[in-house]
Amino acid sequence: MGAGMDFLTRPLILSLSVMVIIGCTSKPIKSSYELFYDSITTDKIQLSQSIKDLRYASSIMQLDNKDEIFSVLASYRNGSHKWVTSDDKVFIIDNGKVVRAKGLDFDFEIIGYEGYGKVDRKNNAYIRFKDPDSGYMDISFTYKLISTGTRNKPISNDLYSYRLIEESFSVPSISWSGKNYYWIDKDNNVWVSKQKISPFGQKIRIKLLKKYSG
Repeated sequence: MGAGMDFLTRPLILSLSVMVIIGCTSKPIKSSYELFYDSITTDKIQLSQSIKDLRYASSIMQLDNKDEIFSVLASYRNGSHKWVTSDDKVFIIDNGKVVRAKGLDFDFEIIGYEGYGKVDRKNNAYIRFKDPDSGYMDISFTYKLISTGTRNKPISNDLYSYRLIEESFSVPSISWSGKNYYWIDKDNNVWVSKQKISPFGQKIRIKLLKKYSG
């Protein structure tokens, strides 16, 4: 499907596909969907054949060094990727950056994010936490290249060259600052990232398993 078109926007569609993959045709669709997720939501997710064969873009997320969580791409629109996890969290990701989160202790959104394309240049955006409502606060980003190298893709095991980009950020109004990291291939796909997502120490690690192919 082309860019700007939703796919997998309803759990029913994914449920049907997953039901075929794991062979639970005699169970209700919702039960099959939950059974698939339950089978892979473990301390460290093993890349079973069912995961490798899944047709949809997928990733592994880890919040605060807790259990790994399986995630699928629910939709793609205007450059933003909507990811839904096995425990019902929702992340909107733009250029590898989590710019909106739902289902966390501190849901948030970032608007005006431009990404790592401006290495060695400062860019500004706004961040807002939802509960309690912080209102929109200035957040600034700067970037620098840390290193280059090669890594293997998780499913295909193909080797790819990467740039490791460090993103420094600052929210002066709440005295919050930190650094995030992105491993990016030559086509600007972010295969791994480590990001701080709240001023209270929450962080997320995202490992892309299968990218959206358009």
